[in-house]
Amino acid sequence: MIVASNQTIAVGTYTIVIGAGATATLYVGNVGTDTTAFGDTCDGGGGSGAYLIAASVAGGSGGGARGTIGEPGGAATQGNPTTLSGTGYGFAGGSSSINHSGGGGGGAGGLGVNADTTATQGGGGVGRDNLYRTGSNITYAGGGEGGTYSGSRSTTHTGLAGGGGIGSAGNEATPPTAGVENKGAGGGGRGGNTAANVTPGGNGGKGIVVIRYAR
Repeated sequence: MIVASNQTIAVGTYTIVIGAGATATLYVGNVGTDTTAFGDTCDGGGGSGAYLIAASVAGGSGGGARGTIGEPGGAATQGNPTTLSGTGYGFAGGSSSINHSGGGGGGAGGLGVNADTTATQGGGGVGRDNLYRTGSNITYAGGGEGGTYSGSRSTTHTGLAGGGGIGSAGNEATPPTAGVENKGAGGGGRGGNTAANVTPGGNGGKGIVVIRYAR
């Protein structure tokens, strides 16, 4: 996420590209597509991996750790903008210290939550509030929750308010949820442990560019 205020933008035509959220695939964490506007790039979010197969991936906010003991979450790559005078926000994904339970993806407001023996799966990092779109705060760029091999499906987690998806648990048939569109939010992780439930996690939500101006 990038936030810039009190900017002077020259009159002209500008190309703005809204990045798509990553499409979830088995075992490999994909990175969301970048969003670009006014010469600056907001990095797409990182993806998680799978137990003993693929590691998490860095992104604007990093993907949560795969469910492997000692696995770190993906690093955050979002820096400050180079053209606008503003601030970039991105946090790393949560780690895992227990097999079969993934860490949460990072959010624009905080780190992804670690998966450990007291939290079978990590919640997504919190998003960040911004009021430019409506004049009232909207929370953007929440991280997706990790998946878990055991335990039960959660109904809420730390990244949910920012649009982060809910992870799945064990053999439940209900799949993880996608990140909310136009919030740049992460999808939930898959925690299936049978062939029928070893399916991709939730897709990431596409980004947004909000322009608020005085007249």
